Amino acid sequence: MKFLNCNENELHEALKRTNGYFAGNIEFRELEQTGKRSFRGTLTVKDSRGPGSRTSPFNFNPSGNPHRIKAACWHVHGVFFDELMAVNEDVKIRSNGTKIEGGKGNWADRNIGSITYPVYYSEACDCNEKTEDGNFYKSMNKQTKK
Repeated sequence: MKFLNCNENELHEALKRTNGYFAGNIEFRELEQTGKRSFRGTLTVKDSRGPGSRTSPFNFNPSGNPHRIKAACWHVHGVFFDELMAVNEDVKIRSNGTKIEGGKGNWADRNIGSITYPVYYSEACDCNEKTEDGNFYKSMNKQTKK
């Protein structure tokens, strides 16, 4: 991802806020300054079994559960983009060749499976499993926000 018109403190503040939703499991795999106010970075998870982690759309382990990937899921990215734009409304973000502008742009979903077996980014994680009360998603429960 590319971030323009921001500074490193703003990126870390957005990460801190994002971690409030995902039990502190999110970190930058890399964060490189590419200009005076521009950065390139990648979000990842500390624990591939923790909140905000991605699963493979195709690979399943012997128990039938999806193979876990040490990568941040679609929901993590959407929350991070929202939080970064709350910290700095002038930030410009590019991810996967797409300009992220807030609103629905943060949450544009796409098929990462195949035509025959479609799997969307939003489905490749555990965030869609509801909690016992049925009102919040497991890892996006604002009541657990730190």
